Amino acid sequence: MSFHTTRSITVETPAKVNLFLEVMGQRPDGYHELVSIFHAISIFDTVRISQGVTSDVTLSCNIKALETPENLAVQAARAFMAAAGIEAGLHIDLEKRIPVQAGLGGGSSDAAAVIVGLDQLMGTHLGSDRLRSLAASLGSDVAFFIEGGVALA
Repeated sequence: MSFHTTRSITVETPAKVNLFLEVMGQRPDGYHELVSIFHAISIFDTVRISQGVTSDVTLSCNIKALETPENLAVQAARAFMAAAGIEAGLHIDLEKRIPVQAGLGGGSSDAAAVIVGLDQLMGTHLGSDRLRSLAASLGSDVAFFIEGGVALA
């Protein structure tokens, strides 16, 4: 992820592909254990985070249907602010280039970009372990995007 910062921050955040996927046994909670190899690829969304005009988190997106409070980027911002003990309004401007619902991890990548971007913008320096833990609480592959690259999951 690359960063440009002043009073806002811009993060270019990649998609991912699964190079390998094996479905293992079912867990007690009904979900299945998976083994996968993730690899970041060069299709990027752009996430811009700036001070909001309200005390909440707002989102604008080039795909209007994604402008909801349920958007994972909004949830990530709220989770980060709560974890860091910061009360402030934020605005997220999301430019989607990663195809939606294509299995490329676009929503997860956007959420991770918000977490990493806010950590840098707010100067909290929570550290990789804490950022990954926060990301994992939002979704199983969000933590991968904290550092990207290639990972066995």
